[in-house]
Amino acid sequence: MRIGIVTFHRADNYGAVLQNFALISALNRMGHEAYTIDYRCLCVEKNYQIRQRPKVSLKRPRSFLAAVKYPFSIQVEKARKGRFDAFRKERIPLTQSYTEEELLEYPPEFDAYIAGSDQIWNGMIVGGHNPIYTLEFAPKGKKIAYGASAGNSSLIPQESYAAIGGIDYILVRELELKHMIEQKIGKNATLCLDPVFLLSRNEWMSMIQDRECPRQIFLYRVGRGTQGVIDIAHEYARKNGGKIVYPMAFDMKIGISADCRFTAGPIEFLQLIRESEIVIASSFHAVAFSIIFEKQFIALPQKDTNSRIKDLLKMLGLENRMYESYEDYLKKGQHLREIDYDSIRSIITTEMENSRCLLEETLKHISC
Repeated sequence: MRIGIVTFHRADNYGAVLQNFALISALNRMGHEAYTIDYRCLCVEKNYQIRQRPKVSLKRPRSFLAAVKYPFSIQVEKARKGRFDAFRKERIPLTQSYTEEELLEYPPEFDAYIAGSDQIWNGMIVGGHNPIYTLEFAPKGKKIAYGASAGNSSLIPQESYAAIGGIDYILVRELELKHMIEQKIGKNATLCLDPVFLLSRNEWMSMIQDRECPRQIFLYRVGRGTQGVIDIAHEYARKNGGKIVYPMAFDMKIGISADCRFTAGPIEFLQLIRESEIVIASSFHAVAFSIIFEKQFIALPQKDTNSRIKDLLKMLGLENRMYESYEDYLKKGQHLREIDYDSIRSIITTEMENSRCLLEETLKHISC
């Protein structure tokens, strides 16, 4: 079966490209021929463009400093983008490029179309209602949503709910979203794991080096309202020692003694998680890969999109690894025991297999 996928594949975001790669790999291992439809969503791509040279103005003294720093910073940005582009070129088969208008008028032919994973129904990310991520260009009877999300159901535009109702099989990551879809459109939705869990730990390990860096603290901060992640990392380093490494742009709040790895691509992101002693993050996929690689971790997600992390940790009995704030961590997390992965490994394995089976069964219904 030939399958076309729409997702955030052109976002230079670790979770976005790794979940896309995982879904394609899982489908190919099932015997299908999967491609990502190269939909150029400007609302998504604009957030990852290389910065233009800043304009110097006497009214803005800081603009002179920005202009001096620009040649160095632009090389760093290009190196990072180059690694994302190389990953996509090597590991994510693409169709020809399409605009929204082209897809709606001349959609590519596939036996099945999958929307997801990631926050593809989040109107704040995709510019309101987007008919591509709700598969309005695809023929009836061939539409699947797998692991689709909005981070929070309140961020889905009302117009999108009606379009989601036109999808034949709806598999989502969050319990709250499942209930909201069933309430809003009266159609059954099924829970599944994020695509990164469709691949085994060994499959992910085959892409990186199996090494550990004692006392390395991996910090990954994304989104708004996550200053507490930095504070927790510093508190952990103060009490336990160790060096903070992080793959975001240089941040004085983290400190000059920390190791900025902004040029890290998707493979380097996996490597940093695997080799670190502990992961401290606000990112769902940083938490997901911490679990896959059986690492110690602390999660402090954004408040408006925390349901996906909350549901994942609840399933595994790891709710005590998530905190609402730095103050909450100081109150509850000072004497955390190490995660006993022996006790939860079977849960992860069972849930991973269940999600694979769900996807396979859904595709069988499409092909009937």
